Amino acid sequence: MKNLIQATLSFALIVGFALLANGQDILAEEYHANGKLKSTIKQFNNEIEVISYHENGNLKQKYYFVDFKRHGKFEVYHANGTKHMAVEYIKNIPNGNWDVWNESGQILASASFENGKLKSGHMWDDEGNPIAAQ
Repeated sequence: MKNLIQATLSFALIVGFALLANGQDILAEEYHANGKLKSTIKQFNNEIEVISYHENGNLKQKYYFVDFKRHGKFEVYHANGTKHMAVEYIKNIPNGNWDVWNESGQILASASFENGKLKSGHMWDDEGNPIAAQ
């Protein structure tokens, strides 16, 4: 029975992606074994939004594609709900600020990109002491 459910979910996601590729405005959803929402996929014109959740229901990731390339903010969260990473892309090219935090919310790394090239970067330890800079 479990294999049948997994196969059905996989088929639904494949069909969902196929429909997204054809420009259909649809919503695909997947659920954790505990019944909580695992992920959603939405399309708005040529933009695809992907959101996934931890098993406890907290947001895990949120990111976008335009023309099937990473575009815009890409955010990742720890299971406790604190932000883990925030990065930005313009059609698959790193651009803007990239930041990483630990589970307590302490910033660990921060970088700035312009058209895929690193402009500056800084790293800190878990106590906030600087350990590297460029």
